[in-house]
Formats: sequence, structure tokens, C-alpha cells
Amino acid sequence: MTRHVDDYFQTVIDFPEVRANEFLQLRDFARLPSATSTTLQVLEVPAEGPILERLLPDAKISRADFLKVRLPEYVDKISVTDWDLNGIDANSFDAVLSIVPIHHASTEQKQAYIDAAFRVLKPGGRLAFAEVEMGSRVQIFLDEFVDRNTVTGHRGEYPGETFCDNFARSGFVDVQSQMLACPWRFESRQMAQDYVPRLFALNPMPADVLHAALDRYLGFNESSGQLWMNWSLRYFCGTKPACLS
Repeated sequence: MTRHVDDYFQTVIDFPEVRANEFLQLRDFARLPSATSTTLQVLEVPAEGPILERLLPDAKISRADFLKVRLPEYVDKISVTDWDLNGIDANSFDAVLSIVPIHHASTEQKQAYIDAAFRVLKPGGRLAFAEVEMGSRVQIFLDEFVDRNTVTGHRGEYPGETFCDNFARSGFVDVQSQMLACPWRFESRQMAQDYVPRLFALNPMPADVLHAALDRYLGFNESSGQLWMNWSLRYFCGTKPACLS
């Protein structure tokens, strides 16, 4: 599993443009302040590679993960934590941002993550993340095709719109949720053939089998010389009250 974490992280580093739309939607949905008198402090957990720096060039981004990332250039830059975000100081961040952080967590772990994010945020700070939604094409792709064709398996418990209640239980206000399209961008079918198996640690398979599955589960569109693979996530955002009673 640790090796797959390294392979996953390296794939995101090598192909930052593929999933850039996921992070662009996350930044915009979080409604972060565009200008502040001090540097914006952002925590990304779990870590997803240095994509946020491109979208938040003036922010200081810290990273933590639930497993050790052993890549030499990042081994000392990503701290190891748990669902309670142990080791991360309270009231330290203006935002906690993440992509698909909790669909492998238990019900208790999901709530622990939200509670912990509330703790580490400064008053007025925002928790925003995107997750796969149950019943979506992405969920079916992951739990059917990926689950059958990877040594790590893939079955998740995915939050829906009612997960906003978990935010409220932790104390967040102005909680919002929305399904947003964030298609993956490839330059060619060959690029998709290289990327998808690496990201999901798929077992070797003929290219035509992989492409048939991607067409069936997700589908592609071509525009402006690019190949766009359909991908949508549910985005959540909540604010820690500026004044706590």
C-alpha cells in the first residue's frame, strides 16, 4: 500500500495538468480571500502533489497524509497524521483543502476528520473538499472497474449532499455543497492509457480493454485539440465561525 501511495503521488506530480480542473473548482468553491495582510496558511490533507501552488501562488501550503510518502523530494515535507489530525496545531490554518479525502474512511473516521479540521482552522477559516458521490458514474467506475482490476481493491463509502450535516455537527456555518464537472484533460488516448493505470495501480491489460472501459463508464469529449474525460465530484465547504461562543 505504501508503494502505491508513492506511485500515486508521483503520477500526480508527473501529470499535473490532467486533474487541474478538480483543484481549480476546489479553490473557487472554497471562496478564499483574494488578498490578505498576511500570508494565507493552507493545509492539504491528504497530500495530492504540488498543484495548489499554481492556483494559490501567494499561499503557504503545508501537507500531511495518513501514510508515509517516501519520495526523496517530499519525504520531509509531508507529515504523517491520522483522522484526528494529530500533530497539527489548533487554530493554525486559514483553509483546509483536499481532494477525495474520506471515501475510504469509516463513518466515525469521517466525522473525526471534520471535527479535526474545525480544530486546526483559525476562526473564520474554511474547510473545503471534493468527494466522489454515491451513484455517480465516477463511483461506479471506481467500485466496479477499478476494484476488479487493481491489487489494492477499491470500495468506498461516499458522502452525499446530506453530509453537510456532519459539518454542522462540528460547528461549521455557511455550509454549502454542489456537484461540479471537473473533466480530466489528456493530449491523446495514449496519455490516458499511460496515466489511468498508474494512478489506480491497475493490473496490466490490453489498451483496447482499458479504452473500452473508460468509454463505457466515463466517456470522452474532444475540444481545442484536447481529450477530456468526463469526471464530476461533489464539493463541500464550511466556515469556522469568526467568533466562537
